[in-house]
Amino acid sequence: MGQLSFDHPVLQYFQAISQVPRGSGNEQGISDWLMEFARAHGLEAVRDAALNVLIRKPASPGCESAPAVMLQGHMDMVCEKDSGVDHDFTKDPIRLRLEGEYLRAEGTTLGADNGIGMAMMLAVLTDTALKHPALECLITTQEEVGMLGAKALEKDRFQFRSRTLINLDTGWEGVFVAGCAGGGRMTQRLPIVWEHIDAAPGWRITVSGLKGGHSGAEIHLGRANANQLLGRILRDLGQSVRLCRISGGTKENVIPREAQALAACPDGEALARRCAWWQELLRTEFRDADPGVRVSAEPDRPVDQVYDRATQSRLVDLLTLLPCGVQAMDQALGNVATSANLEAVSSDSHEITFHSSVRSSLPSHLRQLLIPRYEALSALCGAGVEEHDFYPGWTFRPRSRVRELAMECYRAWGIREPTFMTLHGGLECGLLMEKLGEMDAISFAPEINSPHSPGENVRIPSVEVNYRVLTDLLARLGG
Repeated sequence: MGQLSFDHPVLQYFQAISQVPRGSGNEQGISDWLMEFARAHGLEAVRDAALNVLIRKPASPGCESAPAVMLQGHMDMVCEKDSGVDHDFTKDPIRLRLEGEYLRAEGTTLGADNGIGMAMMLAVLTDTALKHPALECLITTQEEVGMLGAKALEKDRFQFRSRTLINLDTGWEGVFVAGCAGGGRMTQRLPIVWEHIDAAPGWRITVSGLKGGHSGAEIHLGRANANQLLGRILRDLGQSVRLCRISGGTKENVIPREAQALAACPDGEALARRCAWWQELLRTEFRDADPGVRVSAEPDRPVDQVYDRATQSRLVDLLTLLPCGVQAMDQALGNVATSANLEAVSSDSHEITFHSSVRSSLPSHLRQLLIPRYEALSALCGAGVEEHDFYPGWTFRPRSRVRELAMECYRAWGIREPTFMTLHGGLECGLLMEKLGEMDAISFAPEINSPHSPGENVRIPSVEVNYRVLTDLLARLGG
């Protein structure tokens, strides 16, 4: 097991799956691994064209008459790394390291979201001493890029029997999720008109050093969005710079940590001074939420072709106006109700593309507030707009047997009084219920910090506690 030694089966399985590349869209290897795992342990397994895997385990003796229960999570992970880290997510294993009671990765995302949930299922499937009803362990693909696996789920192929759902894709100690927002993605495309200029010094303007994080679960923390900050800086610089390329953020569901623009600027010293001024300003603004923000201007290749002035103006207008962060709060529950995140900006020779994620527990905020706002902004700025990958929310139930039992189990094993909440980040529960019918559902998992960023970590004692909670809950559901 390399340099790390784990006694707990969940951590052993997590280390095993960490050897298999499993970024969103690259799940063939991990899907094959899961099918081989089932075969090696004599378990029934079914797979569909989207590479979703269902592994069944019969009820333990004495629990045969109890209704079947579904355990559910996803096999893909967000692939982010620190600048300068040499790691190829398509072929390299995740390099794990221990820091006290926390498990981290070397310069990359850890993949605890949702690898720990998957490992908990594998541990349950191979533990012959557990008491439990018949289990259906569903592990989906491409959750992090629009829940595409769950959307493509071939329900007739799987013949599901469960009416109770335990989702293992959250990550707060002692907090049980009992509902989540719906959402989707908006894409805008701004055509580029080019202009030739006399060759001028090129400068790379960069915003970096941000924490980033999950654009749903951590949107309320007030962290900076690199794309939005770059827009503010470019608006201030105005026509003293002439832009020819822009990029920021790379992944869906992630608050972007870095953004940059390539520009022609005859006065590099003045540009560097203004960037230094912006760095001090932003470090004051984000002294608590994102104190490491950096703004720099570095020499680059000479530039002789730039966006024309109208294109540049429209680009900066969109960066300035596109919604970012919390848009509305749920006053009853004290949670975020509605949010938006400008997650990625990219450019090629023809157009500049803006990708945003939108979420809300209020369907009207999506259809009658945010989508019209994107449409209006796009029309004003001469950009096309598309909506895609929308998914339903999971409606909170005032009464839930599985929630009550889960909280009782946590009281027996946990370290604090349990609570429940609705989640602003999206989960597959609502989409699964739309396909399979209503189920009594709960979501919980061990403590995971800073998901979707290279700072991601999981607290090992929490893994042990939450696995006990899960196995105790299954025993109680088994009757």
